[in-house]
Amino acid sequence: LLAGVGPKGALTVVSNFAFYYFYESLKRLHARAGCAPGAASSLLLASLAGALNVCATHPMETVTTRVQAGGRDGDPPEGVASACAHIFAESGLR
Repeated sequence: LLAGVGPKGALTVVSNFAFYYFYESLKRLHARAGCAPGAASSLLLASLAGALNVCATHPMETVTTRVQAGGRDGDPPEGVASACAHIFAESGLR
């Protein structure tokens, strides 16, 4: 029932940190460029930060989902290392 709670919590922490880091970095670059802050620019910067966040944390999301789904064909749930090994064996690096 609670398989993957630990990895999902770690993913949430990393994802929130990554989003904040990307957003603040983009905001700093925007200010350095001499652009005035506003609602539209904040929305655009947040959207870009969200897109970067998804790209950066998608591998962790894949592993977390595999751990939460458990093993295949009634096998016991996988751990993080086992899930990584199975994903690498099935798909390799793309």
